[in-house]
Amino acid sequence: MRHAVLIAPFLALSAPAQAAQTVDLAFQPPQVQATDICRARVPDERLFREWGDWDGKALPDREPEILQRELARLLAMDPARWAGTVEKAQALMPSVDPRYTAEKATLDRIQLYVATGRTEELKRLRLVEDLRRSDLAASPRMQAALAQYLMEGIGIAPDRDAALGLMVQAAYGGNADALLKLTEMELAGQKVPGWDVEPELAVTMAFGALVGQLDPVICDRAGRIAREYLSGAIVTRNVEMAETWYRFAADLGDASAAWKVAEMHLRSEDLVKDNDTLVTYLTKAAEGELPHAQSALGRAYELGTIVPQDLDRARALHEAAAADGDRGGLIRLTLFLLQQSQQDPALRPDYIASLERLAARDDAPSWALASLADAILQDKGRWAGESEATALLERAAAMDDPGATQRLTALRFRHVSAPAEFYAVVDDLVASVHLQGNIDPMAELQNAFTCRAPDAPHRDEAQYWRGVEDAAASRSLELTPRDIAGLAEDPDPLTLATLQSQALYGRPTAIANYISLLRRTGAPPAVITFWQDLALRNDKALLSAARLSVEEGETRAALTGQRNVDIDLFRAAVEAGETAAGVDLAAQLLSVPRPTAGARVEALSALLPLAQSGNGAAMHLLPKADPARWPDLDAVWRDFAPVIEARGDFEAILIALPRAADGKAQADYLHRATASTACTFDQTILLTEVLGQMKATRAFRQWIDITEYLAEGNGWRLTRLGDVLIRYGTPTDAERAVAYFETAMADGSNTAIHRLLRYVARSELPSYDPARATQLYIQLINRSDPVELPRTLSRLAGEEDQIRKATEAAIDIPALYRSAAEAGSPIGMREYARLLQAAADNPQELAEATGWMHRAAEAGDMDAMVSYAEALALGIGTTPSRDEAVLWLSRAAELGSEQAAATMRNLRMSQGLSQ
Repeated sequence: MRHAVLIAPFLALSAPAQAAQTVDLAFQPPQVQATDICRARVPDERLFREWGDWDGKALPDREPEILQRELARLLAMDPARWAGTVEKAQALMPSVDPRYTAEKATLDRIQLYVATGRTEELKRLRLVEDLRRSDLAASPRMQAALAQYLMEGIGIAPDRDAALGLMVQAAYGGNADALLKLTEMELAGQKVPGWDVEPELAVTMAFGALVGQLDPVICDRAGRIAREYLSGAIVTRNVEMAETWYRFAADLGDASAAWKVAEMHLRSEDLVKDNDTLVTYLTKAAEGELPHAQSALGRAYELGTIVPQDLDRARALHEAAAADGDRGGLIRLTLFLLQQSQQDPALRPDYIASLERLAARDDAPSWALASLADAILQDKGRWAGESEATALLERAAAMDDPGATQRLTALRFRHVSAPAEFYAVVDDLVASVHLQGNIDPMAELQNAFTCRAPDAPHRDEAQYWRGVEDAAASRSLELTPRDIAGLAEDPDPLTLATLQSQALYGRPTAIANYISLLRRTGAPPAVITFWQDLALRNDKALLSAARLSVEEGETRAALTGQRNVDIDLFRAAVEAGETAAGVDLAAQLLSVPRPTAGARVEALSALLPLAQSGNGAAMHLLPKADPARWPDLDAVWRDFAPVIEARGDFEAILIALPRAADGKAQADYLHRATASTACTFDQTILLTEVLGQMKATRAFRQWIDITEYLAEGNGWRLTRLGDVLIRYGTPTDAERAVAYFETAMADGSNTAIHRLLRYVARSELPSYDPARATQLYIQLINRSDPVELPRTLSRLAGEEDQIRKATEAAIDIPALYRSAAEAGSPIGMREYARLLQAAADNPQELAEATGWMHRAAEAGDMDAMVSYAEALALGIGTTPSRDEAVLWLSRAAELGSEQAAATMRNLRMSQGLSQ
C-alpha cells in the first residue's frame, strides 16, 4: 500500500543562529481531516498478556510497523523478560514484511543485544561490522544507526570520522535523527566536515521527514516533534507548539497524544488551562483505552469538578482502567470502592474483590496488602483469619511499611513462648522506631515488655519506652474524675496545654476530659457549647463523654436522674455509629437490681450483635439481659464457643480460658489473651482473677506482678489487686495484700480502709487491734464524702462494743447523717429521719423526721418507701392517707421489698374482711 506524502508548511521566525543555543522555529502541523489513522498503543498490561500468551509460531495479524513498535516497547520496559520473545518475533518478520531485508534483521539483532546489555557478545559476533560492510546507501536510517555505534564504540572499535561521514550521508538522505544530531552539534559549536546546512533549515528538514507519510505510525513521529518542543534542547522550548503537535496526533486517533494534551492542561505549566480542551482530550484518551486516562476521567466524575458528578460513570471508567489488570487502574478503582463502601456497605464485597485483585499482583502496594489483611481479620475473625493476614502483612512489612510491621507484630505475639522468640518480634518494632522514625510502636513496645514477654513484666524496659513515648508527646492524656477535679482546683499549665492540644487534634478522651474540666471551672457557656458540638461530631468522643459521665456519676452515688442522662448519652453514641457504646448502654440499663422487661429487651438488642462479632464484654452481660436463656457464663460459652474461637476479643478469651477442653487448648487461649490484651490494669486484673479461679498458680503470680506494675500506686487499683490476691492466693499472701491496702489508703482510697478493718477489727484474727480499728474508722469518717458516710456508719454499728463506743465517742453521728442527707444521699436521709423520729419531743420535730423520710423515698430508697408508707398509714408526722400509703408500698414491692409485699397482702385481706 502506498501512503500519501504530506508537505508540512513551516515558518522560520528567527534571525540566523547567533549566540543562541536553540533554533527558534514554529513548525506547524499539516492541515488534514481528523480521522483515526493512527493505530493506538494497547495498554501495557494487555501488551504483556498478548505477547506472554504468544505461541511463537506465527506473528499476530498486525501491520509490520505496529509489530516493530510493540517489540520495541517490550524491550524498553523489561529487556530481560522479553528478549527471547523479541528474538523469535524478529526471526519471523520476513514472513509478514517483504521489505524486511537482511540488513534490517541485522540492525534489529544489534538493537536487541544492546538493549539486553550483551555488548561483549555483540562484539564477538561482529554484527556491527557485518552491518558496516553492507550497502547502506539506500537506507539513511541504517546509516544513522551505524554512525551511532561507531561514534560510541558499541560492538565495534570507535571511529569518529567514519561515524560523522555516515551521519552526514544519512542527514542529506533525509534521516531526522541525523539531521537533529548534526544541528545539535553545530549549535554546540562543533563543526562537522561536509555539513553546511543552516540549523533552521536542518530542523525544518528533520521535522518534515518526521511528518512524512500518512501511515499508522505518523502519530509516533508527531509525538517526537512535540517532545522536541518540550525538551528545548534543539528548538526553543515552546509548550504551545508541543500542545499543538500532540493535538494533531490526538485528532488522528493517538490516545497517548490525547492524554498528553489533557495532562498539559491538568498541570497548566507554561500553558493557560482550558477545561473544555482538558475534558475533550481526556475523554479521547479514555476512549482510547488508556488506563491512566480512564482513571483520571473517572476521578473527575467522582469529584464533580471539571465535569458534573456522576458516580456510575466514575465507577465504569475506574473498572475499565482496571480491566486489563493495570496497576494504577486497580489502585484507583480500589480506593474509589473503599470510599463508596463507607457510604454504602452493600458495596463492600466489590471493594474486597478489587483489593484482592490488587494484592494478587507481585508489585502490590504495601497499603493494599495491609488493608486486605485487616479485611480478612474483620470478616473471618482475629484468630480464624490470622494465617492469611500474616502472609499478607509479611509481604507489606518486607517493603518497610511501619504500619504493617506493627500489625504483624500483634499477630506474632500469640506464638511467642521463649525469650528468643519474643526479642525476634520486638526487634522489628525497635527498628521501626530507630531506623524509620516511627513513633506509633512506642506504646506497643511498652506493652510488650509489660505484658507479652514470656517472663514479663520487664519493668525497666517498659519504663524506658514509656519515657520515650512521653518525650515524643505521643501518649494520650487520660484523666479520671478525681484528676479533673484536682486540675480544676490547682491548674498545671503543661497538663492544661497538653489536654487542650490533644482535644483540638480530635482525641476522643481528651475532648471528653476537657469538657468536664470546662464545666468544673465555670467556663463561658459559648466555650462549652463549642466543645460539645465538636464531641457530637465525633462518635468516639461522644462515647468517651458518656463513660466519663458514668465515672463522675459513681462518685455522686449514681443518683437516678444522672443515670438516665448517662443512658441517653450512650444511646446518642450508638445512634452516631459507635457500636461499641452498645455495651455501655446495656450495662447502664441493667445496672439496677431488677431491670424492667423493656430495659432487658433494649439491652439484649444492643448486646447480641456485639456478642456475635466476638465482643466479650457483651457476652459477659448476656446472663443479666436474658437469664432464662443464659443463666451463667457456661451457657454463654456453649452458644458462643465457635465465635470466640474465630474472633473473640480479650474479654471473650477470658470466657474460653477456664472452659477449654484440655491443657493444650488452655495454653493457647492464654497466649491469645497475652497477645490481645491492651495491657491496661482493667484488663490484666480480669485475667489475673480468671487464672486465680483456675488455680493456675504460676501464671496467676506472674500476672499479679504485671498488674501490680500497671497499678502505678493508684489506691483504687491496689485495693482491687489486694482483693484478688486475698481471694485466690495463699494465706502467706495476706501480708502482701495488706501492704497493698496500706499503700492504697495513703493514696486516698477509703475502700482500702474498709479492707484493713477486716484484719484489725476481727477479734478472732491474730491481727486484731481495736485501737488501730478505732483510728481507721475515725480517719475513714473524716475524709469520706458526705454521701459515703451512711455506709461507714452502718458498718460501725455492727462492730463489737469496744471499737464502736470508742469511735462514737469521737464523732457526732446525727450531724454526720444530716450532712449525708443534705448532700443528697437517700440512705443518709432515711437514717437521719429515723434519728430525728427517735429523738422527737414535739409534732414539729416529728414532721421534720417524716419530711426527710419522704425525701429518701422520693430519691428511690426502698426501705424509706416502706417507712414513709407506715407514717402515712398511721399519720406519724404527716396527714394520714391510706391511698398514698398503698402507693408507696406498691413502689417498694416493685423494687423487691418483701416487707412491702407482705403489708400489701395484709391490706388486701383486711379490705376483704371489712367488705
